[in-house]
Amino acid sequence: MVETIEVCWVAAAVPDHDHHDLYDHHDLYDLSSTRTSVPKSLPLTFFDLRWSRLGIPLHLYFYEMSAPEDFFHTNIVPRLKHSLSLTLGHHFLPMAGTLTWPLGSPKPVLTYAPGDAVSLTVARSNADFSLLSDTDNVICDAPMCHPLVADLPASRERLAVIAIQLTVFPNCGFTIGITLNHVILDAKSFVMFMKSWARICGSLGVGILDGVRDDLQSRICLPADLEPFYDRGLIMDPANLEAVFSNHLLNSDGPQNRSLRPPLERRLPPDSFQGTFQFPREKLEKFRRLLKVKIKNERQYGHPVHLSTFSLTCAYTWVCLVKAEGIKDSQVVLLFPVDCRSRLEPPLPQTYFGNCIATGYAVAESELLLGKEGLFVAVKAISDAIKSINDGVLDGAKNWVSGSPVYNITTTSRLGGLYTTASSHHLGYYNTDFGWGKPKKMNLVFKYITGIICFSDRRNGDGGVEIGLILKKPHMEAFASLFVEGLNLIELALNSMSRIHLRL
Repeated sequence: MVETIEVCWVAAAVPDHDHHDLYDHHDLYDLSSTRTSVPKSLPLTFFDLRWSRLGIPLHLYFYEMSAPEDFFHTNIVPRLKHSLSLTLGHHFLPMAGTLTWPLGSPKPVLTYAPGDAVSLTVARSNADFSLLSDTDNVICDAPMCHPLVADLPASRERLAVIAIQLTVFPNCGFTIGITLNHVILDAKSFVMFMKSWARICGSLGVGILDGVRDDLQSRICLPADLEPFYDRGLIMDPANLEAVFSNHLLNSDGPQNRSLRPPLERRLPPDSFQGTFQFPREKLEKFRRLLKVKIKNERQYGHPVHLSTFSLTCAYTWVCLVKAEGIKDSQVVLLFPVDCRSRLEPPLPQTYFGNCIATGYAVAESELLLGKEGLFVAVKAISDAIKSINDGVLDGAKNWVSGSPVYNITTTSRLGGLYTTASSHHLGYYNTDFGWGKPKKMNLVFKYITGIICFSDRRNGDGGVEIGLILKKPHMEAFASLFVEGLNLIELALNSMSRIHLRL
């Protein structure tokens, strides 16, 4: 299905006069500096360490284009390679580095050395591009996307940050597949990198590719909201979480275990299907209005119920999943990532590069989720979880690496009543235009686990949410039916403005 055409390495186009102290954000881009280039390291924080030896996130962007394959090889690939080199060298040098754990270091370190490069694979596929890139409540065989993302270069002692695969679908389009080392950055930092790469790629003219450098500096400049902030000095650690997490890693699977290799991931069951579903803003607003009516009529709740787009989308998807899978556990848990940048003291800039994610978790009785008040029960549970986070975002943080499924948001196996969410509709995945238009689809790919709920913005930018899932085929078919039917029932209930109970 997928034929490899080329495997190469893209080095960072580092300015000759730059010295690379990755810790000091200001020195990193001091173009007046004349000091010799010396490789330095980017310190990891406890936010980073918690992701060690866990699953590798995979992102897949689909770009529609009817041009012949030759255009892909002579225009698109060279432009993507050149802009990637510039983006790495001028703004995201850590992503060209390597994660190691030296014997004398209490924790892993990210190091860039001159000559370090990113693995890039060019391939060709004869798969059905239209099917794989469809976003309109469609399901397809999940493993079909797996050959479109490359493996991350890894050994016991060394782990790359990123691997990239460009795959052409002749006369249909191409994909950009990204395999990511989560120890180095979270989804917000990743999207910032992708938007920066896309912006620089889109700014390159033919002259740049031909060696003309008349206005290169202006072409590679980034706006403030894309310029990464690297200084770790603002992250306070009064509970000494860094030492707790490092010791946990060292003592897991044997004393002094400095292995960086992620565990072998179990493959998905053979009947796993991937689904993409749309929750338009219009439908979300109707759901919100219906819940406001219910809350107004039933005033027994002690604090305001959180009716954000996130809460509503999570609750609706959660209930549909529990029903589709016929969960029998007495309690059902929903884990979700929480961006801590604005919640820390002092707060971090929104462009902070690295991980800055805590775990929120909502708990509900499965019997209640399956009942006539299931949607409101789910919204209330998520609202309570958000309130708990706002009261103390790092409360219980020592348990993040304890092995408890309630805190480990990424695991290599899944328990029956446990669901997790990934990413966010706030990140703007679809605003990633390399010069050939917005992606037709953005997909998070999971090779090893079902039941993860992926959220992103919608391509049309209406403020709604796109939902991605991987489930066993019978469960996916049931979910698809419940999802559409439930949206129709919400609209009917709102139109009647009665206090009927919603049944999915």
